[in-house]
Amino acid sequence: MNILQQPDILSFAGNVNDFVIEDVTKSLTFKLSVDDAVVVNEVYVADGGMVRVPMKDIVDCFLTISIPQADLDYMIQSLAVKKFKAEIEQTEFEFTVVKGGISNVAESSAVFLKTQWLTLQPQEKRIMTHQPEYLSYYAVETCSVKITVYFPDGSANETLLALEMGNLHTIDVSYLKISGKFERAVGCYDVWVENENGQRLTYVQRYILSPSNTDTNVYLFENTLGGIDSVVFTGKFTEKIQTEGTVTTVLEESTDSDIDLNFSCEQNTGFIPSIDYARWLRSFFVSKQRYHVSGALRRIYLRESENGFTINSLNDFTFEFFYSKQTKYDVVTRNRDDLPHLLEFPEVDSIPFLAPRLAEFPIAVVADDLMLPVQYTFENAWRRISVAAITRVASDEAIDKIDLSAYWKKTELVREELYLKFLDKYIRAKFADDSDLWDGHAFKDYLDQALRTTDSPEFVSLLANYLKSKDFVSGLSGYKVGKDTEVETLKVRRFLEVVEYLVNQISLIGDEVILTEGGEIDSVEILENGYYKCELREESVRAGELKVGDICMTDFKLENGFRKIHFEITKVGNDNTIEVYPEDPAYPPRPLMTFRRRGNFTDETRQNSIRLSSHDQIIEMLSGVNSYDVTWKNRDILIGKIKDLIPEIKGLPERARQKATFFGQNMVLLGNIFQVSADGVTQERVPCYKGLWTIEKAPFFYYDQVTDGYCRYTCVHEGEEGTMEEPRFDSDVWEVADGDTALNMKMYNNTGSWEFWDRLDILFDASVEVFAGNKPINNLVNEWEWWLETGDAEFDAAWKADHGSRTDTQHVDGSTFPTNIQASSPVLLWCRARIYNNGKTNTSEGYLNLQ
Repeated sequence: MNILQQPDILSFAGNVNDFVIEDVTKSLTFKLSVDDAVVVNEVYVADGGMVRVPMKDIVDCFLTISIPQADLDYMIQSLAVKKFKAEIEQTEFEFTVVKGGISNVAESSAVFLKTQWLTLQPQEKRIMTHQPEYLSYYAVETCSVKITVYFPDGSANETLLALEMGNLHTIDVSYLKISGKFERAVGCYDVWVENENGQRLTYVQRYILSPSNTDTNVYLFENTLGGIDSVVFTGKFTEKIQTEGTVTTVLEESTDSDIDLNFSCEQNTGFIPSIDYARWLRSFFVSKQRYHVSGALRRIYLRESENGFTINSLNDFTFEFFYSKQTKYDVVTRNRDDLPHLLEFPEVDSIPFLAPRLAEFPIAVVADDLMLPVQYTFENAWRRISVAAITRVASDEAIDKIDLSAYWKKTELVREELYLKFLDKYIRAKFADDSDLWDGHAFKDYLDQALRTTDSPEFVSLLANYLKSKDFVSGLSGYKVGKDTEVETLKVRRFLEVVEYLVNQISLIGDEVILTEGGEIDSVEILENGYYKCELREESVRAGELKVGDICMTDFKLENGFRKIHFEITKVGNDNTIEVYPEDPAYPPRPLMTFRRRGNFTDETRQNSIRLSSHDQIIEMLSGVNSYDVTWKNRDILIGKIKDLIPEIKGLPERARQKATFFGQNMVLLGNIFQVSADGVTQERVPCYKGLWTIEKAPFFYYDQVTDGYCRYTCVHEGEEGTMEEPRFDSDVWEVADGDTALNMKMYNNTGSWEFWDRLDILFDASVEVFAGNKPINNLVNEWEWWLETGDAEFDAAWKADHGSRTDTQHVDGSTFPTNIQASSPVLLWCRARIYNNGKTNTSEGYLNLQ
């Protein structure tokens, strides 16, 4: 194996080299890891002794550019730079990849990153006061961002930011941010990067303030270099609304049952000054992140755009875009431009601020409809916000998240006459302070007290004493609220947690259960690139149960019914949160979703699970589940109706798929097994087959089955210690399961012949072979009996006395026949074999015609 090409130590994602390996015999194993997680583990087959592993598409999907928050001076793009480790057989390579790419492949990524800002915008750029503006730079070495600002009466130099080596920084260089640092109006300013020796690394980027124009529109976008640019379009801006109604006619009257809204905007760029400016704008049209700076940042998308640039002509582009989030609801601003006449905003050194004249305004009482003037960071326009809105957000974001666990330990709220006392202190109550007001009020008024949010009353005794029904009847038809509570119905909006939950002593669950780790999602936060951050209900999962790479699923109720939803866990936090990536982006995780692990993409120890389904009528044990698709090879054991879950079982009739069946990849059954015929009536026990009988395999137990080379025998010995006896046709402890054991006899004249009438003493032997079926059993014969039938009774009796006790071979000669026998008379030589065993006698006989 020889590596011809590999990625550079530092490179753009769009310019990273492929791995090219030659002298590969058959195949090789390639692994790629990022953030200590294996993302590629494949076997590549050589083509002509060479293997190429493409890298661009693989590494780019792990890199993301984020838009900084408006209040940050800078942001380290930790998701835009990743260190990868490749393993080829036993060789390891490490390399760093930065989001973005360049078209000039003759220049290395490392040199470009060191000497360039990550933008293709004009080097001298005109900006507006409230225009967001960022510069991005990857620090190949330790360095600093320097700035020179120009005032009407001079200039000033300052170090804007010290950059950490190995990080991609996005620095806010917008006009208001820079002016705020010097507390003076700035005319223009230059920004560049220097190393620790004072050597300038990048070109000087200059920003010049331009007059604001209400007809301009500002857009923010991710460029192709991994930076963030903003652009101002001065051309015509048009909002277009297209509606289409769904008409329903009932009793000849037609009405709109629903309205489909399609809201889009058309923007003209205005004059495009140069071909380089047009090429820079190309990044806007191919960007995966675009925002319209309209108050806040609103994400937009373009369906299609065709723009051309002609040299020596006046050029402009027109495109249509849509907001990513749209709604048919709207709001009207009654006073968009005019400000109240008492509120002035003069310019002091061209820096806008509130004049110190608030004392001239009337004093306002705190109320929900009290309005305050506010501005967005990137907007030169005033808006209003109510105290009620601020209070609601503060309550949702702050008060609801206060940890009150320490207060809940205070357990006593008592009533003393008409007052409530908490920890022996009276609580002010609008009813308790005036006994007259208390008369005639309901209990809900009693609870309407002015308690602090930090107070923690316990209502156990209060409820037990006052929340009762005079018509209470204990039992199924009654209700009572107290220490022991009975109610007709109970609705809980989030979840109910109890020590024990009994419903008629039967646990009720849905139609499918997966027995693995899992949890319940409490809230969901949308991240970038299709990822979601899920906060889990604390009681639903123990620490360490969930791992990166877990394949999770749930059967969740949607608007159109239940649907199976799958997602992968990509990160497990220490704050009871996980980050996930859904299999289908159309079905992301949602609050209240209960999920279970079904497998894991990489960890073999987490690829097992057990599933019980009443819908499929099965119990299955799964292993090796490393993808969203479960195949029959993952089903180690399946109990129930096979149906189409196991595609191919040779010889299995189709009707068997609809019956309850036991399937196992490697089957070991312990105990007695009975097989039922297809007629549903016949039932036979399945024996345990042990092969050819040998004494070394003894003892044998009830329903063990063996062969003796000729027949199959089933053991019927019921003793606990088994039997050592060899199977045979006349055994009391063995029954013939297959084969013939009936006794039969064959007789042969082995040698010789004679001339009967010449009485020549030419000898031959008559032999006998006894069989139990096809098995020779001469060795089992205990007694042999021979006799002749010549027609001469006296001769036959004498012959038997002399020769009748021979074994399995009888000598035949001239003396075997009487002297007076006639030539046509038959002479029969008979033989009988007797076998004695366990008090039983078995016999077999046959004859040989000697004439």
